Amino acid sequence: MKFSSLGLAPDILKALDACGYSDMTPVQEMAVVPARRGKDILANAQTGTGKTAAFALPILQQMLDKPKEPRTGNPRALILTPTRELAEQLANTIGAYSQFLPFKIIGTYGGVKMGGQERKLKNGVDILIATPGRLLEHITQCNVNLSETEFVVLDEADRMLDMGFITDVKTIFQHTAKQRQTLLFSATLSGAVNELAHKILKNHETIRVSRQNV
Repeated sequence: MKFSSLGLAPDILKALDACGYSDMTPVQEMAVVPARRGKDILANAQTGTGKTAAFALPILQQMLDKPKEPRTGNPRALILTPTRELAEQLANTIGAYSQFLPFKIIGTYGGVKMGGQERKLKNGVDILIATPGRLLEHITQCNVNLSETEFVVLDEADRMLDMGFITDVKTIFQHTAKQRQTLLFSATLSGAVNELAHKILKNHETIRVSRQNV
């Protein structure tokens, strides 16, 4: 199945073309359409299956469908990821998908000074990619407000739980809007991941990508 069959905005298709994408991977085929309709999703997908596009493209399209001005420290979309390396990677990848769109994408993670991130947040943000610990610091310092965030993605959820971020993740979700779309992606569906999914997802669709398809 080709991306061109999804009815995505021309500027998203132009970016996908620039990235060299034409055919969808299995996780993209299964996730993009329900996610674009606003469904919560629990997806079991390994790294390297194309899961970033599976959650980023429907969010970008929905944000285009209902445009809003970027506001100081008020992201429309939040993507939580366990490590700085993954946060930087996601910022680059989603930046490539949105290269012809007017969205501001900011990555916040530990290992760098807060000040530079704080200045960027003050200039307005559409999509915030963050590690849990650093995001909580920004929330505590009132640099970020998640009360109107429409889309929340938990990427590599199993790794976040393995690294001991469960309490941070639960605290972050207490700051988010009740009316939001939540997408949870995990390489494994352990008991802990399923328990978290039942707490943060509503009427969700479960997607499993078997290893053969990777």
